Amino acid sequence: ILDEANGFSVEYHNWYKVVTNHQLNEQYALVCCGQPTTNFTKYHAAVNTPVTNVGVTTVRDLLPYMELLGLRDSVKSIEGYQNVTSPCYDGVTDSPGNGTVDVIFSDHSIPNSGGTSYVGFSPDTEQLTPMQIIKLRFFFLNFFLHKKNIGAKLVEPNSAQSSNYTQVNEFHTAIRYADYVIDISPINNLGNQSYDDWLTIGGFNNNFDIYSEPFVTEKNVFRTDGLVNSNGYSDWSQRSPARPDLALRDVIHMMYPTYQNEYSFTWLRNFAKSDTPRQIVNIGYQCDATDIRNELQCDPNKMGVDQTQSGGGGDIHLSTGGKAGISVGVVVAAIIAGLAAFFFWRRHRQVKASRPFYRMNDVNHSNP
Repeated sequence: ILDEANGFSVEYHNWYKVVTNHQLNEQYALVCCGQPTTNFTKYHAAVNTPVTNVGVTTVRDLLPYMELLGLRDSVKSIEGYQNVTSPCYDGVTDSPGNGTVDVIFSDHSIPNSGGTSYVGFSPDTEQLTPMQIIKLRFFFLNFFLHKKNIGAKLVEPNSAQSSNYTQVNEFHTAIRYADYVIDISPINNLGNQSYDDWLTIGGFNNNFDIYSEPFVTEKNVFRTDGLVNSNGYSDWSQRSPARPDLALRDVIHMMYPTYQNEYSFTWLRNFAKSDTPRQIVNIGYQCDATDIRNELQCDPNKMGVDQTQSGGGGDIHLSTGGKAGISVGVVVAAIIAGLAAFFFWRRHRQVKASRPFYRMNDVNHSNP
């Protein structure tokens, strides 16, 4: 299977297959049935399959995909386990080390490591969708998934996308039309971590601000750290890449709060209105991932759940701009003492008091 468009390709041989990771430009030999791997030194890693026990370095983004596959019990060690947000990995530490796992997933391979093979994992790439990442992991774990690409691609970023600013006036000019801001900068960059500090760092509460941006006047500044573990580590960076559907629902609810008005954010919080992060609660969280694979055989309801809408409150209509599409962009700004990174959307939302923690395989849940 030579399909570089998927970010990886597979070559089949009699008793082994070669997987090429085109994102990292690495090749791995997956050797079947206990055959020796000593003759595969030209590859970045040689691994006996099926893999049963794995270790994970700092690429903790891999963990939700293992959960989706129903293989969380295969994870035996996690580097930086204190920052793992999913309750499914309680009890897993940074040991056992080499010799006790079949393969270690890392941000890059370590050829000829002399012990357990290191295999590169690149979850941050925009070239692989969640389904493609799952499919790539399947090859190591002797699974295969027959499913077309279900991902999406950002096709119209605004002009502030991936730009760096060192001048306040340039920064304000770039974001002057933003109705919504989602800040993904480290909260430690803000002095006492308050919204007032955020405004000061960005130059929004002094003479620098000449535009009166709507996201400031309407208090539409959100953050993605609305869900954290007991150590304060944000769940967003770890689990949202594996569940873009939940991230999208958060964005929709931010923009159109009267649509499914009982919905509670998973990751977003209204920073401008003093909504605080919520800690993940482990009680009742189940980690068995059987229904997600069953869902792959059918087409779920387009809204994620079966539901009807009553007409008591009148129909909800999108604006002309909403019908045309949602413009999403990112601004990375270095202003005075801090670094701010932003996504922009439109309309209004005040966050609820509670916050759900969906398991990775929960695709048929009801609204809280």
